[in-house]
Parts: sequence; C-alpha cells; structure tokens
Amino acid sequence: MSKIMLLGDLHGKLINAHKLVDRFKPDLVLQVGDFGAYRNQEDKDFYGTYHKNIITDFEQYYDDNMQFPKPMYFIGGNHEPYQYLDKFKEYPAQICNNIKYLGRQFVGSLNGLNIVAISGI
Repeated sequence: MSKIMLLGDLHGKLINAHKLVDRFKPDLVLQVGDFGAYRNQEDKDFYGTYHKNIITDFEQYYDDNMQFPKPMYFIGGNHEPYQYLDKFKEYPAQICNNIKYLGRQFVGSLNGLNIVAISGI
C-alpha cells in the first residue's frame, strides 16, 4: 500500500513541506488547494495587495534551484496564479521537477491510486 501525505494551503511556501516529506517519506504527496505557484513578482502582482506582499519559496523550485523530494500533485485553490496555470490544457501538467498541477478538477490514476479531485473555486 502506498503512503500518501495530504497538504493544504501552502501558499507558495514549499520548504517546510519539503522537510515534512523528507521526514515521513511518503510515496505520493497530494496538495489540496492554495498551492501558490507564484513564479515571480508579476504572478503575485496580478492578484493585488494580498498576493503582492506574500513571501514564497516556490520560485526556487520553479527555477530548478531545488527539487521536491517526492511527486506532488496539486489542485487549484482560490490563491493561485491562474493567468499562468490556465495555459495548461492537459492534466496532470508538470510545472517543475516533481510538481504537477491537476487543474480545477481531476479524475484519474496517480501511483496506482484512483483519484478524484474537485476544487471549490
């Protein structure tokens, strides 16, 4: 049986999640919304004051400076840079090493598990 880790509301802060994955060593990580795939300041500025000032570390993963230790799949939440994420048309969509976007809804198999994911946004 696979060991699965569920995470929520990372808001672009992946380093603490990375440490948890290193510690508990799941086979699969599912992030259930508000992942925060902010690649740069432009992505943050798109959404106004809240996002403009948010401090994230996703950029380090996006720029290939860091790699997430296990496959992580995330579904869109209400704090996502959709001007970027909406360009993907097939899911899961790889956005950087070991991190894939499932869209706003997803039905499929991941690591041999049947997954149904539905965003509230």
